[in-house]
Amino acid sequence: MTSGARWRTINVTKTAARTPNVVHAAQSKAYPLFDVGAQSSRIGQLTSWLYIIGTMDPSYLTGATMGIHPAAKRALWALMLICITAGGCAPVADVESLDTLAEFIVGPARMPGPLTDVSDLLAMRPELRRYRVVAGNDGRESMTVLISAIDSSDNPSWSTEDSAGRIAILTPLDDGSWITARAEDLSHSATTQYDPPIAVLPAALDPNQPTTIRAAVRVVSRDDPAMQMDRGTCEQTIRYEAVQRLRTPAGTFDCHRLRVDYTADLNLAKVHQQSWRFLSPDVGLVAEVSNEQVTALLLGWTTQRTMVLESVQSTVIAAPH
Repeated sequence: MTSGARWRTINVTKTAARTPNVVHAAQSKAYPLFDVGAQSSRIGQLTSWLYIIGTMDPSYLTGATMGIHPAAKRALWALMLICITAGGCAPVADVESLDTLAEFIVGPARMPGPLTDVSDLLAMRPELRRYRVVAGNDGRESMTVLISAIDSSDNPSWSTEDSAGRIAILTPLDDGSWITARAEDLSHSATTQYDPPIAVLPAALDPNQPTTIRAAVRVVSRDDPAMQMDRGTCEQTIRYEAVQRLRTPAGTFDCHRLRVDYTADLNLAKVHQQSWRFLSPDVGLVAEVSNEQVTALLLGWTTQRTMVLESVQSTVIAAPH
C-alpha cells in the first residue's frame, strides 16, 4: 500500500476447493441482516407519507376548500399518493422460490445441524460492502452498506447504513445474540423503535426450533422524537433452513441460509416481509432474496429484490509508513 492511503481492499475471494467450515455446523448468525433497516425504513417511509397526507388540506393544491368529510379527504389523498409512489395500484404478489438466485447456487442445499456459535456470522468490522442487485422492481442496480462501530468499548454496537439512507443499530449481547432497538430512515426523517428490541440473530440456530419475537413498534420523527407518527405491533420469526454454497462476484462461499418472516400491524398500514439471507462466517451477508408487501387503505404493492455480494473494502485508515 502506498503511503497515506486511506483505503485497503480485502480480498475475500474463496474457491470451491476450500474445505467448508460451516457444513454440519454442530461441530462448531439482516443482512448482517441489514434488512432490519429496510423493514423499519419502509414503516417509517409509509407512516411519514400517511401522517403528512392525513393532515393536508386539498385546498393547498386546488385553491378551494372541498366540502368532504375529513376521513374521506384523508382516504382520497392516501389513494393518490400510494398510486403515485407505487407506480400504479398493482396487486400484491408472492415470491415462491429462490429462482432469482439460481445462477449463483452451486450444488444442492444441505440439511444443517444445530449451530451453537454464531459469533462470526455477522462479521462486524469497519468496512464498505457493495452488493449487485440482480433482480428487483425498485430500479436499483447496486446497494452499498457502510458498517461502523458507534462506541469504543470492547464489545461495541454497530451501525449499518445502506445507500438508500436506512440505518440499523445492531447490539451484541453476552449470550452471543444480536438485537436492534431502533432503525432510522434518513430520507424520510423517521425513526422506528422496538420494545422489546427484536432479534437480528439469535444466540444459537436450530433447524427444528424457529425463533419468534413480538414487540411494540413506535414510529417517531427524527427531528422531533416527541412527535409520534404511528404505532402498532410486529412479529418476526427466524428459521434456519439449510447450508448452501454460492458463487458470487466476490468469490465462492459456504453459507447458512436463514428465512426471516416479519409482519408489522400499524394503525395506518400493514407490512409483511419474507426474506432469505445467506450468511458466511467472517464474511457476513453474502446474498439476500426479499419480498416486501405493504397494504394501506385496502390497497397494496410489493417490492422485490435479489442482491449478491460484489466486493468488500475496509474503511480502517491505514497507518503512514
